[in-house]
Amino acid sequence: MFGVTCWMIWNWRNDRVCNGSQIYVQEAVRAAQRRAEEIDRSQLLLKWQKLGRDSEVQVGWKRPPLTWFKANCDGAVCTTTREAAAGGILRDDRGFVVKAFNKSFGHCTVRQQN
Repeated sequence: MFGVTCWMIWNWRNDRVCNGSQIYVQEAVRAAQRRAEEIDRSQLLLKWQKLGRDSEVQVGWKRPPLTWFKANCDGAVCTTTREAAAGGILRDDRGFVVKAFNKSFGHCTVRQQN
């Protein structure tokens, strides 16, 4: 926060000297606080992104209990073409496929696809 505030004061001073602009103390304090919060949020986001890259998750499928069925489905949207599709599978307690499907939805948003 200290470094950001010093940088902002230096910029405001230069703007005042070169352009004759004026900023009030309360306005300057609020602007510095907003900038510090913005930096905190961006650092938190970077930390979450790093966690996602460094962590490994084992993904696997387990059979359902005897006489049960298990359904798995998912969908996706390509961010560049906005083409969307979904698919699903139904398996019995032995892991055999009972039914499966896939469907193309054409162009849509992620929210529409879900």
